[in-house]
Amino acid sequence: LAHAQGFGSDPGLDLKLASLAIFENLCARLTEETGLDTGFRKTGVVDLAPSEDEIREIDEFLEWQAAKGIRAEKVSGAALARLEPHLNPEIQFGVYYPEFTQVRTPWYTRALVTSALKHGAVLETHTEVRDFILDGDRVLGTTLVTADALDAADTDVEEAVRRGVSATHVSDD
Repeated sequence: LAHAQGFGSDPGLDLKLASLAIFENLCARLTEETGLDTGFRKTGVVDLAPSEDEIREIDEFLEWQAAKGIRAEKVSGAALARLEPHLNPEIQFGVYYPEFTQVRTPWYTRALVTSALKHGAVLETHTEVRDFILDGDRVLGTTLVTADALDAADTDVEEAVRRGVSATHVSDD
């Protein structure tokens, strides 16, 4: 996360780490609710270092990551070959991140949309949003460029859609 930004310089790192901490649970809840696989996997990843000099240079970075709660360990030789069996044998050093995760974006999106629709959302595709209908810091609905507003208090969503009114409905749960 931080290495690509230049460690220590990413002001959003704490938010990213907090988001990662809840994302696994969100994916599990979506799968349970919808029956759809989000494609979330905790796979781990190896960041390769082509030389011993380069792996020595990252010690300070690894200490910084550990202080941020990012698990990482230097690997070399046989341990690296076990993690990446088809790796070019000339590459002998790397850093293993066991908590690295990935998600299949199309699968996750399908589960997220299915859940939103199940909770009363109205999905409008290829539609420009003009404004948000707010109650404090809560979004209750949207006003679309080509339609009137529909807010969360509108109980006859189907009738409103027939009239050409469109919006995103946010459930109370």
